[in-house]
Amino acid sequence: MFKEFSKKVECNFKWYFFDVKKSQKGDTYLKITLDEAKYGEEKRNTILIFEDHFKEVFPALEEAMKFAAQNSK
Repeated sequence: MFKEFSKKVECNFKWYFFDVKKSQKGDTYLKITLDEAKYGEEKRNTILIFEDHFKEVFPALEEAMKFAAQNSK
C-alpha cells in the first residue's frame, strides 16, 4: 500500500512543499512546489521528478548545492 509523503518548509515569506505521490499510471514522483507572496501577488512554481530519474537528478542537485555553498561568498 502506497503512503503519500508531504513536508512544508517556510523561509522568509516563501514556502517549499515536498510531496511524494503516485501518478494515475502508478508511477511514483516527487513534486517540489515553491509558493511565494510578493507585493500582494502570489506566485507558484512546480517541478515533478519521476522515480526513474532520481538516480540522475539527485546527484546533480547535490553537486549544485555544494557548488553554491562553496561559491556563495
